[in-house]
Amino acid sequence: MTTRITLVARHAFRSIMSRRALYIWGAAILLMLFRATPQIGVALRGPEQMRLFNLAGAVVGSLEVWALLSLAAAIFLAGASVSTEITSRTIVSVLARPLRRWELLAGKWLGVSAFALATLGIGVALALGLAWYLAVDVDLAMVRPAVELTGAGIIIYS
Repeated sequence: MTTRITLVARHAFRSIMSRRALYIWGAAILLMLFRATPQIGVALRGPEQMRLFNLAGAVVGSLEVWALLSLAAAIFLAGASVSTEITSRTIVSVLARPLRRWELLAGKWLGVSAFALATLGIGVALALGLAWYLAVDVDLAMVRPAVELTGAGIIIYS
């Protein structure tokens, strides 16, 4: 039973990756940079305290944008996962196997959740890389609860 669910989850994850996930990540990186650029530009001049405040705001804002996009991806991909199978008629071959409908839904949920959580992990790595590049000290004890809450939201909403 669990092997069937994991097989469906792997299939869902691979089908999301084959639907141009790299383009989605590239667009999200551009949005992340567009969000951070004004504060980085303002931080080039002014007193040191204000400069550090603006640079930290750029890092936090970029992570905020990525977390929101990860959550939105979980919602939209979960909503489209079964309907895509119906329109492409692959659900007929999937349900012809000894697979219960709840196993199909659980596998789809796990696959979409795994993809959205992986996307969130990529965003956190990019934000930490931006913080390193801008020489901003990041307190991971402050970042962790936000990432955990976003991860919980991804799991719930997908």
